[in-house]
Parts: sequence; structure tokens; C-alpha cells
Amino acid sequence: MSHRGRGRTVDPFDSPLEDWIEDHHTGINIGSDGVDDDEEDEEDEALPEPGLDEEDPDFDEEVVQATQDLFSNQLFPSCPECLSYMRDAYNFDLVATIKDRNMDLFTAIRYVNYVRRLVKDGASHSSHVWSDLPVPEDEKYLLPVVESDPLLQLVDIADDDDFDDDDVPPCPTVLELLHRDLEEYKREQALLSPAAEKGGRGRPKALRKLVLDEFCFRQFNDPNYAGTRIVGMTKEEFAWHVNAAYDEQCARLAATNTNQEREWPALVDGYAPFCKHLFMPNVLKGCKVPVAEITEDNQHLLRTGYQARNENELPVLNRWFPKGAVPEAEARYLDVILYSREQLTKEAVSMGQPVSEETAPWGIISVKAQLEPFETPMQPITSMRNALISEGGSGVPIDREAYAKSVAYWSQHAVIGA
Repeated sequence: MSHRGRGRTVDPFDSPLEDWIEDHHTGINIGSDGVDDDEEDEEDEALPEPGLDEEDPDFDEEVVQATQDLFSNQLFPSCPECLSYMRDAYNFDLVATIKDRNMDLFTAIRYVNYVRRLVKDGASHSSHVWSDLPVPEDEKYLLPVVESDPLLQLVDIADDDDFDDDDVPPCPTVLELLHRDLEEYKREQALLSPAAEKGGRGRPKALRKLVLDEFCFRQFNDPNYAGTRIVGMTKEEFAWHVNAAYDEQCARLAATNTNQEREWPALVDGYAPFCKHLFMPNVLKGCKVPVAEITEDNQHLLRTGYQARNENELPVLNRWFPKGAVPEAEARYLDVILYSREQLTKEAVSMGQPVSEETAPWGIISVKAQLEPFETPMQPITSMRNALISEGGSGVPIDREAYAKSVAYWSQHAVIGA
């Protein structure tokens, strides 16, 4: 159907969603009531309709849109057939999931695209309970993974208590819906901004939350952990200190107009796009740096053995100084290492573990006590492990230059173990 109205065109804002709409469908103009103004134009009503034997360049025959299964590349002639297949084959009811979780338009779109992205990255229908999958808040999931995806229109259908599979429209209308609701979405985000009243570049409070990931719990609970132990402070108290340090650094950066183009101004880029660092003053009393330099006087004290970071990972060969064998320096800084929510979910799926219900965009996966306010090289075996996502790594290929720096550093240093 052609849309050639003279209504108000929604003003674009700087986002991937608007860029995608601009690039793919620049001809859609939506009026203030969300309807193409030409549809109500009396002049158009007076235009003669073309005969059956005449060509109308703006006439498109109604086509039933083929629908791709969420968990495979299999195509179905219609959306109802695809929905029915997923219920029978996977015991997964997409419409019921959207309805039961009260998803609005944008949440449902992000959910469908997020599932498709995880499956594209290697997840299967049996990885976990998809109906309970947390929905990320990142705007990039508003962009379709599958072009003209009919499943993106199901939010309106799920609101209908009398829904029947045959009620699914043959072609999606998501673009019109996105245009109509784009301004409302912008207004909602502006209201959520904690710095909106100050005129600064704020971020929604829900998106500022830095939370502890379960992988980091071992630093609180495991007395044999051979890295930085977090003692004398609960998990909640430590997370509060981390968020307070982040807010303080953001305020200082804003005062000097530094890094304000970054979404997370105080976070430092890590070894991959999904990894960030927050360097903050040490807030842990009595916290020592669990690393010592290897010298001729202490190298005979080194111990070696096979160790695993948790029960789900394979043991690897490590070396360390026994606790108390060498002096430990008082920590000056903490390197708080964070992974994106998407990466944490991806790793959980690859390891066959339950996906966390947490939706905060950044999870604290490790804390390192240091003398320096910058990143020190990860151990070479960690780089090796990271290349194997199915064995507890992050799926990032080895960077030979970074690996060489890691070898140089850890040839002269060793962890102080328990």
C-alpha cells in the first residue's frame, strides 16, 4: 500500500532505530493521530479508481508474508502456521508469553529480536525456558533481525482475549506503529533521565544500575579464592559503593565536559565491546593486592597445580605463591570488571546454565585490588579460555599482541593464593 500523505513527518532523533527507518522507508508520513492524512483527504475520494485492466503503479496485491520459525531457519506460508508449529514442536506459545508478561509494543519487539539474535549466535530451543527470558532495554533490539518479520506485530494480537490464529494479519504493520509511537518513546526516555532537570546528558535510572553477577559471588563466599577477597562488606553494600563511585566520576566528567558523547562516561573500554572497567579508590579495609613480583629470592616458593574457577569449568594449570609466603601490598584502587547483559546471557546459554532474571545492562563479574588505576594484563590462560565460549570463556579470539603483553607481565608476576 502506498503512503503519500501530506501529514506531519515525525522528527528523527539520533538513534539506530530512526536511522534504519530513514534508510528503508523514507516515504511514510504519519499524521498526529497516527493515520496517513491522505486517507482522510476528501480530494482523494474524488479520484476515479483504476479499472481492472488498468495499471496502478501504487497498487500492491495483498501478499501473505512467509514467517521464519524463531528457533530455526524453517519458513512457513503464514504466521498462524508458524505459531502453531512452535507450540507443537517446542511447547512454546509466543502469543501467550507476550500476553502473560503484559509486554507493550517496544518490549515485545525487543523480546522477539533478542530471541532471534540469541538463536543466531548459537542458542537452541532447549537452551532454557524462553518464556522467562529477561528482555534487554537496549534500543538496538528494536531493529528487526529478520526483515519484515511478521512476529513483530503480535503485541496487538496478544491484547485480544478472543485471539485466534486466523486473526493474524498477513503482513506486518510494525513500521507504521514505530512511526506513530516514536515521539512517545522519546518523551518517556526524557522523563526517565535523572539529569534532565539540569540540562545534562542523563541516562535512565534503570540503565545506570551496575549489579553484581553471580560469577563474582565467589569473591565474597569462597575462602579459598586465590584473587581479591571482598570481606567485611555485604554484596549489597559493595554494589552501592560501586554505583556511588560511578556517579561521582560521571559528575566530575560532566563538570569538565569530558566523555559526554559516551553512553557510559565513567566506564573504560575493556578487551572487547561487551567488557568495561570502572577504576575506583579502594573501599575495602585491609584489602591486599593478591599479586607479587617474582624474584630470585622468592621464585622457589611458587606452587603449581590444576585449578578451575567454578564447577562448570575445566581445570587448567596455574601457579601461585602460598598465602603468607611473600609480602602483600595494601590496595590503592579497585578494578571493577563488567560484562554487558547480552554477553552474560550468551555465556549462560552456551554453558547450559539458567539465564539470570536480572535486566540491568552491566554485571560485575570480577573485582581486582590494584596499585594502579588502569588495567593490568589478564593471565595468558584466561585469554586462551576466552577463545572457548563453551568452556567458560567469552568467545573472543586471541589478540596476539595483547597475549604477548600478558606473557611479559605474568612471566614476572604470580597470584598470591590461599
